[in-house]
Amino acid sequence: VFEDVQAERVATGLQYADGMVWAREGFLVFSDVTRKKIYRLDPGSAPKPTEEDDNGAEGLAYDTQARLYICEPGMRRVVRMDRRGKIETLVDAFEGKKFNSPNDVLVRRDGNVYFTDPAFGSAADARELDFNGVFHVNPKGEIDVVAKWKTRPNGIAFSADGEHWYLINASPDLRQQLIVTPQLHPRLGRLRHTPIAGVILTNGEIDAVAGLLSMREGSPFTIYAHPKVLAILKSNSI
Repeated sequence: VFEDVQAERVATGLQYADGMVWAREGFLVFSDVTRKKIYRLDPGSAPKPTEEDDNGAEGLAYDTQARLYICEPGMRRVVRMDRRGKIETLVDAFEGKKFNSPNDVLVRRDGNVYFTDPAFGSAADARELDFNGVFHVNPKGEIDVVAKWKTRPNGIAFSADGEHWYLINASPDLRQQLIVTPQLHPRLGRLRHTPIAGVILTNGEIDAVAGLLSMREGSPFTIYAHPKVLAILKSNSI
């Protein structure tokens, strides 16, 4: 926990800010989903619109060629915009079925793209896929599924060295995620082993923490949480 970090408000008047990503040039880009605009925020300045996306941009990411990748949940696709503003569809379906509602995206240095596809709100009524997924698109444009969950994967990020990736899930059942994701199953015959190296907890409710019992004995991992949440865990061990 970074107790010495101070929060500072740098923008107001937004309706639904999302998809924050840093550009190599040192400015921040983010979307206002409701207003269907993409903003640029330079240090010491107010945010200014840079692009409009009539389809409602959400998650954003840059690649090494400064191309901007955009999740368009309303159109159920991920698109890519070059420096000239030309937009092309990266992917809009998996095995002939439309995505649920692409939410967040990231691009690794080698050009591999990962994005989450949960079904929130009205997207659940129009879904064609029977799962909420995490998808991978390689540099050739070929797509495969990394995880198929009943719970809803949301934010996604990589470590600075590109070796580890982090997934923020909007649903609390960690145990169920472990069961249905082969990549998280025990390795080398080790009981309760998993490649998960850390867990972020936003609360101490039993539904959010009980799944930790499935992995605590075989795999050391770090719990990241606010001091109040850590205090709850310490006083109510399970």
